[in-house]
Amino acid sequence: MKHLLEVARLISRKRLRKIEILDDASLRNSGNMFQKLYEALMDQTIKNDRDAAKLIYGSTPNDDKYRQLKSRFKKRLLNTLFFLDINAADDTDYEQAHYTAHREWAIIKILDHHNAPETAVSLAKSNLTLAQKYKFADIAVNCARLLRDYAAREADTKQYAEYQAILVKYSDIVQAEIKAEELFHQVVALYNQTIEVVENRVIDLDNWCNSLVNLSEIYESPVVQYYMYLSWIYRFEMLNDYESMLEVCGRAEIYVSLNPSYHRVDLTAIFYLKKMLAFLHLKDYRRGRTNAEANLKWFAEGSALWFDFLEIDFLLSLHTGNYVTALSLLKKATEQPRYKKLSFEDRDRWTLFELYVQYVAATVGKDHPILSQFGKKSTRSTKLLNQDPGTFSKELRMLGLHVQIARVILLIQRDRTPEAGFIIGELKMQAERQFKKSEQRRALYFIRLLEYLAKRNFNPGELKDKPKYLVALEETPFRYRGLWSEMEIIPYEQLWTLIVSTLK
Repeated sequence: MKHLLEVARLISRKRLRKIEILDDASLRNSGNMFQKLYEALMDQTIKNDRDAAKLIYGSTPNDDKYRQLKSRFKKRLLNTLFFLDINAADDTDYEQAHYTAHREWAIIKILDHHNAPETAVSLAKSNLTLAQKYKFADIAVNCARLLRDYAAREADTKQYAEYQAILVKYSDIVQAEIKAEELFHQVVALYNQTIEVVENRVIDLDNWCNSLVNLSEIYESPVVQYYMYLSWIYRFEMLNDYESMLEVCGRAEIYVSLNPSYHRVDLTAIFYLKKMLAFLHLKDYRRGRTNAEANLKWFAEGSALWFDFLEIDFLLSLHTGNYVTALSLLKKATEQPRYKKLSFEDRDRWTLFELYVQYVAATVGKDHPILSQFGKKSTRSTKLLNQDPGTFSKELRMLGLHVQIARVILLIQRDRTPEAGFIIGELKMQAERQFKKSEQRRALYFIRLLEYLAKRNFNPGELKDKPKYLVALEETPFRYRGLWSEMEIIPYEQLWTLIVSTLK
């Protein structure tokens, strides 16, 4: 009861007349401006302040009413963070505990600041227990410091020594986690460099990864363990050693299975996604499909990670010539109810995939009865195919490239080669102006191949068995990390073979 009295006195002095959050009641009121803005954000019908101001008030972003609404809406959003549903089905015990521990620590600090020591100490003790169970080293340090302070004030030497020992132990772990994070960031920074840069820094890469192994052997921290596994996965991916990459993923999965209390969906998902990427690069359809069927269930259906996983599975099917499976996965993604909630860019990816499946269906459909039944272009794919290349933003420039390539191959397939030749000329100019050879080498080689084809009037009799740019393509490893700049819906060598097969 004394805790209730202590907190009640604090609340009576500091409480708000009304707590401004976004709950079901406020969002059910269709006449509420907050509800209107929230729905527009969720439906992605607005992209910027200009769209929002016009939708809500028919005004500009500088309108005082809109600026006030935006400010209050943001405040409500942030307030709502303290009342999230942590019992959601797709949250692991670790993730629920992580949210609870940090929310409780915020409450403890508020209580301590406003002179409610009894309740602050009580909550700090329970939060420390939670932090020790899940190895939240930073929370353990914070709680131990506060409890040590109160033990000193009460001259409780026994408890002081206990919290001091906890503080020393977890302070060391926090420092180890900070160091592990630093080493991991070094690996990630290198991962995002070109292949040439990676090859020149392999020694540094090995040193970072080995240092993480050393830390993981000394400190019992899931943070250190995850960073160690992820760094080695990235290392082998950078060096195109996909079998070793799969081995590390397997070890990481074993660690998760042996330590279910530390299971994090976001990090575990990376292990599964990286395994699929390894199978994609190895063109190992059998093992890839086995992995997909075993692990897709761990992703909440319709979540962003679920679509990411499905995308790699789809690409693996296309890259290995399993076109019927690719069609099935395409339908699975686009017919998922949450597909319409994806960002415009993500929906464009799947629409682009649809264009390539249509091409494959038209090219080899006679050998695949299910493919031959794939219908005509949908409204969304027709719209993307007809979009002016100049309207794609700088960030989506590579999407524009793939749309242009889709136009070319579909025109060739329909024997409309003069139009195809014109687009190839545009592709060549685009590549010369915008592409970096170090980053888009394979795309450049493929465009050169298309140019070679156009110069020979799309006549199969004038083609060499293996043009030099096809040789260059085969000698340049395919590397895909989820970036538009590296995307190959169908590997360029394979796409070249399909194009030649359609020439008349």
